[in-house]
Amino acid sequence: MPISIAIKKTKRVVPEDGAARPALLLAWYDRHRRKLPWRPPAGERADPYRVWLSEIMLQQTGVKTVGPYFEKFLARWPDVDALGGATPG
Repeated sequence: MPISIAIKKTKRVVPEDGAARPALLLAWYDRHRRKLPWRPPAGERADPYRVWLSEIMLQQTGVKTVGPYFEKFLARWPDVDALGGATPG
């Protein structure tokens, strides 16, 4: 017996001139983006150190795994100066 699924259609609002598209996209992103430790809250600028660190960590594994390691790393080396002053070992 086939299963039927009802899908609600939503009306798309697309400006004719396209000038408002970037604002619409950013508003959508603010509503739907995942909350991740390296992402700033909506309206704030990203910290380049946190973004860089997340990019390096995410090359090795997935987002779920990186979260706790990211927080632990930042607790030990909260900025690039602290990281630069770290001793090997």
